[in-house]
Amino acid sequence: MWFKFFYFLRTIEQTSYLIKMIINVVADMRVFIFLLFCCIIAFADAFMSANYAMPEEDRFIEDYPKALEFIFLLTLGEFNEMFGAFDYLGWILFILCTVFNLIVMLNLLIAVISTTFEDAAEIKQ
Repeated sequence: MWFKFFYFLRTIEQTSYLIKMIINVVADMRVFIFLLFCCIIAFADAFMSANYAMPEEDRFIEDYPKALEFIFLLTLGEFNEMFGAFDYLGWILFILCTVFNLIVMLNLLIAVISTTFEDAAEIKQ
C-alpha cells in the first residue's frame, strides 16, 4: 500500500521529480547491487575457508549463512565481537573486506546515485 502511495505522489508537481529520481536510482543500482552481492559471497567464502583451516575449537563462524550475515554486517560497518577469534589470515581478510566493501563499493554507490541525480536534474531543467 505504501509503495502505491509513493507511486501516486508522482501526480503532485512538487513530489513528482523526487519520486521519478528514486525510481531512476533504484533502476541504476541493479548492476551495483549484483556486484556487491557477488563481493559479499566471495568474502563470505574466503572467511569460511579461513575458518575451516583453523582448529575446530577456534572457529568463529558456524555455517555459511552466518558467514554471509557477518560479511553483510561488516559491509555496513558493524564490527562485532568475532575479532577475538581472528588469526593473521582473518585480519588480512577483515582489512581487505573493510577497504573494498565498506569504502570502495559504498563510495561507488554514492557515485552511481550522484550520476543519476545529475541526469535527473538536467531533465528537470
